[in-house]
Order: sequence, then structure tokens, then C-alpha cells
Amino acid sequence: MEKHKERCFESLKQRTGITLEDFERDIRQMENSIRQCYVKTVVELGSDEFVKMIMLDASFILELFLKFSSESWPREDPLLVEAWLLDTVFRDLLLLENQLPFFVFEMLFNLAFPYGSNNRSLIQLTFDFFKTLNIYDRTPSSVSNEGINHFTDLLRTFQLPESSKLPDRGQDTTFPKYSATQLHEAGVKFTEDSNKKPAA
Repeated sequence: MEKHKERCFESLKQRTGITLEDFERDIRQMENSIRQCYVKTVVELGSDEFVKMIMLDASFILELFLKFSSESWPREDPLLVEAWLLDTVFRDLLLLENQLPFFVFEMLFNLAFPYGSNNRSLIQLTFDFFKTLNIYDRTPSSVSNEGINHFTDLLRTFQLPESSKLPDRGQDTTFPKYSATQLHEAGVKFTEDSNKKPAA
């Protein structure tokens, strides 16, 4: 996969004219914000190693989205030649432990395509790639106000009808809703906890 990532990074540079220096500079400016989104094992990486990881991962995914949306995806591309590889990448992109903050992609996309020079927006490219999971046909505009934290968050959005809204749990909500007597009368059976120690 590292070879694929490096190949995609070179392809993205050729496609957009983005330079390694520009990309590294922008990631370093956001490094602290990006690190706050990761667990300790990732945060402990040195600065150069961390920046390279983010750079390769983000450019690989963006180039993948651009190729996927293109009608001229080279048939000799390893991701097409080895069909199982694309399926594996698709699934891996949804794993919570593999998430890159979406704002990293926004930064890279704006750097690569300033002033809307690409005919598709980043959110549209993302929706196109994950369209098979969009069971309620959500549109990019329907999530523009909510925003997206990462791809797993987008998958959560796909599971909700556009008109739905998660219930608002107010401060006055009390639990439990029913008393033990009401539950018993409704047929709920209570048992004694045999592990519970008697009170002193």
C-alpha cells in the first residue's frame, strides 16, 4: 500500500501542479489540530514522520476519488488490475481507526484546485465514491450545514433519512421512566444479585 500511496501522490502532483513543499507547509501549519484527532500511538510519531503519513494518506485518497469520478481511469492502474485491492481500500476507508479528519482533505483540495478550478466539489467526489452506501439518496447540500468529521461520520449521515433528526435530550429528562412496581405489573421479573455482598 505504501507504494500505491507514493504513486498516487506523484500522480496528484502531476495532475494539479501541487508541490511537495506547499503540501508539507500546509500540513505543518495544521499539525497540532490534526494530532488532536488521533490516539496516543499516532500522536507519539515524530513531526516529520507524522507529516509524511498525513501527506501520503490524504493525497492517496484524494487521487483515488478523482480517478473514480473520471471516465478515463487508466485500465492498467493497479487498483483496477487487482480488483480485490479496490474493495479492500473501500472497506478500510470506513474503519474508525483509519479516519483522517475531513478538514485535511478540504485543505488539500483547496490547495490542489484553488478558486473552484475542479468541476466537482470535494463533497461531491466523496459522495460519488461512497454512493452505494447512500441508502436514502442524501445530497451534498443536505449535509452542508451539519458538516462531516470524517468518512465514518458520513456513513452515519447516510443511515439517516434527510427529514430525520436525532432526538434532543433535554435537561429535564429523568430516568428511569417507570417505577419498579410498574415494571413488575407489566411482567418484568426481578432477580436477586447473588454476587452482592450484604450490607455491614
